Amino acid sequence: MRMEIPDLANSATVPMLMVYELDDESGRQHVVCFQDPILAGSVGVDVRTIIGRFQPRPDGGFDSATFQFNTAFVNLVAEFMNAKVADDPNLAEDARHVTEGRLEVIDPRCSGLELTEVPMSEILGWFAVDESGTILADSFLYNHNHVWFDDRFGVSGLLHLRTFYDYVHLGKP
Repeated sequence: MRMEIPDLANSATVPMLMVYELDDESGRQHVVCFQDPILAGSVGVDVRTIIGRFQPRPDGGFDSATFQFNTAFVNLVAEFMNAKVADDPNLAEDARHVTEGRLEVIDPRCSGLELTEVPMSEILGWFAVDESGTILADSFLYNHNHVWFDDRFGVSGLLHLRTFYDYVHLGKP
């Protein structure tokens, strides 16, 4: 069973993706962050907001083929999915129809697309569902084949959800 992530607060787009060059013990890193530049400038870049790192193209631009996700950010995604998304009534209704024991969560960027088969790169992850069709608490499993920046589908829709941004930056409201 497949389910798209609901936009829990009818969110407006959150243009908070920033590319930074950071220096650490291993040298210069090019990273994509989910953090307002003013916030990053005032308190520093929170490692949990670093979506991942990449090697720039020769012209200095973003190269999605070299992107590697940050485990700390992925852990934050799983935390958000378990805390905020798992209780959505539409998701619970879809879970009642699951027979395989897991509910597939499709990246919101695919909402409205006519896909006969959803590529693995567009599956954000899965919730475990018990035999009665109930989502199990804290069961979200991130799909490590999910692509955050896809040349065909664009930027992950999760990064446009205001509720996710607020969860990351406002102490998990």
